[in-house]
Amino acid sequence: MNRRFRMSAALWCLVVLGVAALVVLPAGAKPPRGAVVTQLWLPVAGETSTLFDDIIQWSGTVHLTVRAEPQDPIRLYTNVVDLVGVGVFGDIYRATGADTASFPAGTTVLAFTQSYRALVQGIPTDPHSRNDPILPINFELSLTPLGDVGFSTATIGSAE
Repeated sequence: MNRRFRMSAALWCLVVLGVAALVVLPAGAKPPRGAVVTQLWLPVAGETSTLFDDIIQWSGTVHLTVRAEPQDPIRLYTNVVDLVGVGVFGDIYRATGADTASFPAGTTVLAFTQSYRALVQGIPTDPHSRNDPILPINFELSLTPLGDVGFSTATIGSAE
């Protein structure tokens, strides 16, 4: 092959690739992005009271997983991690549980409350009992348009 033919073949390939790029991605468009999964470990501290007037000081961590995917609902998974409370009567409480929540795709501010069981350490409980104190935790977080977490907080809510 001569040099002139190789130059025109290379130029032809560049033109074809350029046109293909314009067809696939219109001007200003970004390639589609897949699911964004974010793991957060949020510190939690606060105070609640029980039906028996025990005031509990809580501190620990909540694990939150956020899954944002284009065109699908935003899914949130929470579980308490080493969340311990000490009551004024000396009882030690441990929060236990996990929960899920979902929001429509495109939601940018997510605010929700989830409740967990607060078990008194050292006292066996019936797993089907509804008499254990309930620990509500309020979550608030923001998402960017691409699904990344902007800010996030978890606070102890008031028992209802």
